[in-house]
Amino acid sequence: MLKIFILSGTILLVVLFLILTYNARHKMRQQALKNKMRGNIINQLLGMGNYFIVYYDMQTGLFTNLYGRKIPEEGINFEQFLSFCHPDERQTIKKEMEQLMAGSNDEWEVLNHWNLGSDEKSDWQLIRGDVVSEKLRNGQVRGLVATLKNVTEEMNQLHEENILVNRYIKIFDSLLVAMSFYDKQGLLLDMNVSMKELLNITEENEKFFLEIRLFDIPLFHDDIDPDNPSEMYVCQHACYPELNYDKYIEYKISPLFNESGELIYYIVTARDITDERQTYFNLTQQNKKLQSFNETIAHYEQQLEYILKKGNMFVFHHDLKNNIVNISHSLSKAEYVMTFEEYLGLHFEEDRKRVAEHVQKAIDDHRPTNSIRHFHHTPVDEGSVWYAISTMPIYDDNKQLTGYFGVLRNITDLIEAQEQLRIETARAERSGRIKSAFLANMTHEIRTPLNAIVGFSDLLHVIDAPEERKEFIRIILNNCDMLLRLINDILKSNDAANEQLAIVPTDIDFAVVFNDIWQSLSQRVDMPDVVFLKDNPYIRFFTSLDKGRIQQVCTNFVTNAVKYTKHGHIKLGYCYKNGGLYIYCEDTGAGIPKEKQASVFDRFVKLDTEVQGTGLGLNICRNIAKQCGGDIGVTSEGEGHGSTFWIWIPCERYEAQKLQVINTTKN
Repeated sequence: MLKIFILSGTILLVVLFLILTYNARHKMRQQALKNKMRGNIINQLLGMGNYFIVYYDMQTGLFTNLYGRKIPEEGINFEQFLSFCHPDERQTIKKEMEQLMAGSNDEWEVLNHWNLGSDEKSDWQLIRGDVVSEKLRNGQVRGLVATLKNVTEEMNQLHEENILVNRYIKIFDSLLVAMSFYDKQGLLLDMNVSMKELLNITEENEKFFLEIRLFDIPLFHDDIDPDNPSEMYVCQHACYPELNYDKYIEYKISPLFNESGELIYYIVTARDITDERQTYFNLTQQNKKLQSFNETIAHYEQQLEYILKKGNMFVFHHDLKNNIVNISHSLSKAEYVMTFEEYLGLHFEEDRKRVAEHVQKAIDDHRPTNSIRHFHHTPVDEGSVWYAISTMPIYDDNKQLTGYFGVLRNITDLIEAQEQLRIETARAERSGRIKSAFLANMTHEIRTPLNAIVGFSDLLHVIDAPEERKEFIRIILNNCDMLLRLINDILKSNDAANEQLAIVPTDIDFAVVFNDIWQSLSQRVDMPDVVFLKDNPYIRFFTSLDKGRIQQVCTNFVTNAVKYTKHGHIKLGYCYKNGGLYIYCEDTGAGIPKEKQASVFDRFVKLDTEVQGTGLGLNICRNIAKQCGGDIGVTSEGEGHGSTFWIWIPCERYEAQKLQVINTTKN
């Protein structure tokens, strides 16, 4: 009878250890409720069996209590742990533990004398149990779990085993884990209620399971070797048409040996994974479909992002609830996030109020928007840019407006092209008007001298008086000269319009050059009541100027004065002031109204339609002043008070010695 109780206690110990192992390996597959109940059962079993569990952490190098308080709460290291072992057994224990730590063995059956729980070193207690290694997924040992029990007092142990056997009978039938026992010949000894329910065992078909050996069950026939029993896991499709049974079952078959290493029993635990398998299968199919959908969405999103970037466009989202504006090249992320006020701040100040009112009106009316906005800057543009914005309202499940979604497109190039087109169109229209005005003026101006030349030429052959012929010839020559100057002004005006006036300064004595210019122009002042005066304040005036352009300006000034001066004088003079040459032409002619003085240098301007002129000479003078970096203007007290035309050209006045040095250097 004692042997039966001892054997039963041993079986119970193995069962408890298998339950712990099973729970450790399958805890992720169990539902929360089952885990909790199983934990309670394990704690009850451990408490009933007087077990204690010690854990060795490889990282900290400490043994700690997992269950029971057999070692100090702060833990002990490996050397301290060995000091609790019997001296004769320490090397064996150390060797076995090191093999577990190294991963060489997965478990070790403990049967040693330890001194745990006593202050007397001579009080050695026999400890029995198992130590298993806890491994990570990569196979590295993380720690050791030791399930141990003190078996020193045999009589007390027998009593405890009897209690455990009685409890086992209750627990065995109440366990949620389906479990059955087979003898070493493979015949069924017992099974709990969970196993009967799992296999749909009734009084009618129970005989089938009692008569068939474990080795002959079709599910295990090719897997179990009776001559070499070992622990094994099997997941099989259990199909018994004669029993109306079709399930997927996960089995664990564990042989149980006595202390002599002889096989005693087979313990079989099982779990129905039919629903779990179907769920997993469905989940796998759903994951494949979801993955396919995600890949398709990612592909389309990649294409959309490419189109948006190449098209210089952005996705626009205005979240009304949070008052947030998101702008991005992608639908899956927001690259630029800002408040609506910050978004308004990107606009020019004079546009912000109008934009805010436009947005608010669209929100009030729940209508889409299409607008063109001028931004002072944006998160991606430093300068001012134009964007076309198109948005549509979005609603929640309750039909409430939650925001606006749309597209922003950079149209700065389009706006600039339109503005350039407008400018070019205006320029073309202005050029057309100028061309028409030019042709009209030229037609009138050229016709006037030509009519005089042709008319007086036709009369020459009928004039006999020498004085009259001389006068006619003079008139013809004057009109020829006028026509020549007219054509020359037209050509020069065209050069000035195209900004092709070349300025070539040379070292000159402007006092001498001025005298020559005045002398040549004196022949043009041939009105009997007009005196041509000269103002040359210098005997020598050495400088560097384009004397041809200066003569051209003086000629235009004097010619213009001759046209409008009938009495009085015309005075041509110059002086050096403000670092430049100041040349002026003063006359006592018709004068210029103050409101017209600003336009006299424009092309085709005529203050008196009765006076001949192309309206180009003064315009040419202004271009010469511009090319030289100088200035030009006119002063007049008004009509009837005469006028003074002047030009100022920057230059440096040299001394004679300095001019000689400059000329020597240039040579």
